[in-house]
Amino acid sequence: MPKTINIFDAPSDFWDCWDWVKALDAFDFGDTGPLAALISEIDIPDEIKAAVAKIVAGERTPNLKAAAKLKIAPSKRLEAVAEVSRALAVYEAYKSGPHIEIPGNSGLSDDEWAQSRADFHTRKIEHFADEQGLEVADARSLLDHLSRKAIEDAAAKHGVSVRTMEEWLRDFRQKIRDFPDI
Repeated sequence: MPKTINIFDAPSDFWDCWDWVKALDAFDFGDTGPLAALISEIDIPDEIKAAVAKIVAGERTPNLKAAAKLKIAPSKRLEAVAEVSRALAVYEAYKSGPHIEIPGNSGLSDDEWAQSRADFHTRKIEHFADEQGLEVADARSLLDHLSRKAIEDAAAKHGVSVRTMEEWLRDFRQKIRDFPDI
């Protein structure tokens, strides 16, 4: 199963442009204020220039139909989903451990390298299970439950459905995956 993209996978330049990413997202939902404020206050980062150029050229327009359905301020949507993504990333780290890539596999064969990674991940979930006084399978179930609860709680907090919050998460992951082409 491929690793799910989460907030910790975002490149550093994504975070350097975070205000711009949020402003472009708000624009996509019909709120031009944050983008206009940034354009008037500071230089447009190189990573964002293509997106702003598409707006100026009229190639990128707000989705006003989606904006009408939005139950929170467009400028707050990404902040809400980033909060959930952060919680999910922590739970995922416990379940699967960090994804460590060491150049050259430290002299290990591919099979030895794969086994050492699997052993590390198993120890991580075993440690969590021990901390919680649970069996490993029960610890995984608990982490799955906590992940689901984080989504449900965020949805309730922002007055949207769980399905909507999950769609926002997919959209956020896509922004991270596609950056700087947002």
